[in-house]
Amino acid sequence: MFPEILRTHLEILRTHLEILRPLPEILRTHLEILRPLPEILRLLLEILRPLPEILRPLPEILRLLLEILGLLLEILRLLPEILRMHLEKLKLNFCSLSLGKNGPGSGFKH
Repeated sequence: MFPEILRTHLEILRTHLEILRPLPEILRTHLEILRPLPEILRLLLEILRPLPEILRPLPEILRLLLEILGLLLEILRLLPEILRMHLEKLKLNFCSLSLGKNGPGSGFKH
């Protein structure tokens, strides 16, 4: 029975060896991939460093944009009334043209 246990253990060890054999190459590849990472992170940090200063005026900019948007919405709300008044003025001008120089009815006819 002992030789059988040893053979089983030997097979297990061989299997482990087969599994571990490509490990050095895998680790080398990982090392090559990770090697530039510190420089990449340093550059990223350098890029991000001025970000707080850049973003500092953002709340004020957003507040002003919201104020502008509010004014635009107010203009849109008033637009039908403005157009109605303008149309009435055009009608009055048209009527005054049709009443023109030669009296009532001498202007445009339907």
